[in-house]
Amino acid sequence: MKQTFYNAFGYCIRKDSYDRGEVADVHVRTPFNRNVTKDTMDVYSEHNIYLHTVGRVAVLHNDTGSVFYQDPGWCTLENTNMLGKYTATMMTDVEIFLILYRNNTEMVPIVPDVEIIRAPSGTTIPFTSGQKVFLAAGTFNAGGTTVTGPKQIQFSSDKEVSVVENCYGFIFK
Repeated sequence: MKQTFYNAFGYCIRKDSYDRGEVADVHVRTPFNRNVTKDTMDVYSEHNIYLHTVGRVAVLHNDTGSVFYQDPGWCTLENTNMLGKYTATMMTDVEIFLILYRNNTEMVPIVPDVEIIRAPSGTTIPFTSGQKVFLAAGTFNAGGTTVTGPKQIQFSSDKEVSVVENCYGFIFK
């Protein structure tokens, strides 16, 4: 696995890039809690936002034997109670963007309030003036300017952007 770090409006975002066939073991000990603070977090806390942007992962729940798949757009914000031990096998090359609370303990809040961007090519996304966006992956056209992720953008006016290549990312609230 290769890790790359990005800044998005003061928050550290990490991209994990895996090669096909790599395996990762994951142990989720506590449910996701967006309201974690420096006083309430502990070494076993799992208050991270994962956004899957490229590739396919087969995830085995080691305690139950069940398998599910993570594809682009899968995010922990919709899967907040996944307790247990997992083995993740990369079926293709994979990229996942993470906002890890341990990398952002000086920020308030530690876990930012974000909305997930999932937009297929050929669609449009409306953004409003002042909106802060981290485009993790994909390409869109904003008024004649082509933007390709990973990139942070703060819109200075209302814009409807045209998605050129599937887009995934975070809108900071």
